[in-house]
Amino acid sequence: MLVSSWYSAALFSLYPSCALAQYLLGVGMGDITGPVTETNMMGYAALSQTDTGLHMRQWSRAFIVAEPANPSNRVVLINSDIAMGDSGVRRAIVAKLSQLYPGVYTDNNVGLVGTHQHAGVGGYLENLLPQLTSLGFVRETFDAIVTGTVKAVQDAHNSLATGSLEFGTTD
Repeated sequence: MLVSSWYSAALFSLYPSCALAQYLLGVGMGDITGPVTETNMMGYAALSQTDTGLHMRQWSRAFIVAEPANPSNRVVLINSDIAMGDSGVRRAIVAKLSQLYPGVYTDNNVGLVGTHQHAGVGGYLENLLPQLTSLGFVRETFDAIVTGTVKAVQDAHNSLATGSLEFGTTD
C-alpha cells in the first residue's frame, strides 16, 4: 500500500495536470445475452455442458474518454460479460462503429476485454480450439455480442459530458 501511495504522489507531482484535467466522458451499456438454451457454455471445454435457460443477462459496458479540445482524440474501452475478447468479434464491432462514426472509432482506439466468466454461451470465438469445445460457431451468439456492444458504444458516445478522472487506491 505504501508503494502505491508513493507512486501516486510521484505521478501527480510529475504530471500535476493529470489530477485536475477535464475530459469528455461517456458510459453505455448493451445487452449481449444471445441464445440461452441448447448451446454449449464457454470456458470449461465440457461437451455435455449446455445452457438450459437464463439466470442473468450478459452485458457490454463501454467507457469513452476524449480530450475536450480535440474530441477526435479518444479511446473506448469495452468490458463484456464474456469469457474473453476475440479478434473476430472486435473486428466486427469496429467495422460497425466505423460505419456509424466514420473516422472516430478505429482499430487504434477501441479496446475489448472480457470479464472471464464461464457462465455464458460459447461459439463466438474465431479460433479453432474454442470452437471445437463449444460445438462450433454460433452465429446468433456472435451477432448478439456485436449488436449489444455497438449499442453500448452508441450510448456512451451519446452521453459524452465534461468530467474528471481521479486515481484511487484501496486497502
